[in-house]
Amino acid sequence: MDRLLGHHGGALRVDYSIVGHSKIENMPMGDFVAMMSSPKFLGDPLVRTQHLMGASKYEKVSDTEVIGHHQIRAAHQRYTGPDRMTVENRGHGHSFIKHWYRKVDGVWKLSGLCPQVYWNEHNFDKIFVQLKAEH
Repeated sequence: MDRLLGHHGGALRVDYSIVGHSKIENMPMGDFVAMMSSPKFLGDPLVRTQHLMGASKYEKVSDTEVIGHHQIRAAHQRYTGPDRMTVENRGHGHSFIKHWYRKVDGVWKLSGLCPQVYWNEHNFDKIFVQLKAEH
């Protein structure tokens, strides 16, 4: 996540409401990194993920704004213990994620993101159990 801190265009537009988080128009990057790496989300030591990008399409909004539409397959596994020897649940998502990009000082930077899930395989609802308990 540390590398991500240098690749953003200020506050982010973040809409992860699809997985139980709020939609926030101006989230500071540090807050985004904290949310994503939280033990209740991707920082859960019992969860492992792999996100594979497929097709991408870019839409020019202006000379300083672009929207990227990226096909994603996100594989998730929750393990029974920290040794990660036994898989408790699998949950794989098939989605598109919208990324907003803004040109800052001549360099394209991430300025927002919003996933749209088309379907899930297996028991996706049992992957982020701590997050689900809050909502």
